[in-house]
Amino acid sequence: MAVKTNQLFRLPAQYVRKSTRNALRYRKREKVRLHRLPFINAEANGGTTHYWSVPKTGGYFGGIETGRALAYIYLKHLKEHGPGLPILQRMVLDMFGCGGSENEEVESLRGQAVGFFIALEYCLLDAVNVFGNMLDQLKDRELLEVANAGLNFDNAAYMAAPAENQKV
Repeated sequence: MAVKTNQLFRLPAQYVRKSTRNALRYRKREKVRLHRLPFINAEANGGTTHYWSVPKTGGYFGGIETGRALAYIYLKHLKEHGPGLPILQRMVLDMFGCGGSENEEVESLRGQAVGFFIALEYCLLDAVNVFGNMLDQLKDRELLEVANAGLNFDNAAYMAAPAENQKV
């Protein structure tokens, strides 16, 4: 009844709409390995790279499932390929639309976020190299299915359902 991957994810299937409109996909033809990740969108011809290019659909619970699946995809990438350039801070800044600003407080907060997430990314790299065996069990295709199911989750219908049907 639920969409799941290795018992980590569960969405009530009756609330997942069948749609490919918002589907994330791997971009296997991208030259830069990092740009192949489903949540990164590098515009052609040297344009802007969006480090969090994920549709804002699926509501709160769908968002949780999408976020978790994409986190595991990122951790697997980190384990398999190393960090390259640190991108975790870029992902977070893109998530919250924190581009450049003339305001000193906003720029200070951006700098703090960048420093914080660069440090976390290097700790994550160490962690996935030491404790990342669980990541090897996760299949990229299944994680992407869960992420897309989260994007197509009908949060309003789920919240309107009787409480006994609300098991996420």
